[in-house]
Amino acid sequence: MSVSINVLFNSDVDDWSINTTAFNDKIMGRKQLLFLIEDERNEKFGYYLNTKVDPYNFYQNQIKVVMSAL
Repeated sequence: MSVSINVLFNSDVDDWSINTTAFNDKIMGRKQLLFLIEDERNEKFGYYLNTKVDPYNFYQNQIKVVMSAL
């Protein structure tokens, strides 16, 4: 079994400013997403989103995620 992983958004490279939609543009309409986050204290965590990111009800129907500390 082969698994393909693509980085869709990297906040060190992509525009993460508050007035852009760069992040949303990259994830909308996609599914099976893995989010990896590193905070200011170098603590890492992430979550997996299996459902398609829907721009019309993103915040209401995306609750079914699996979170994990790394």
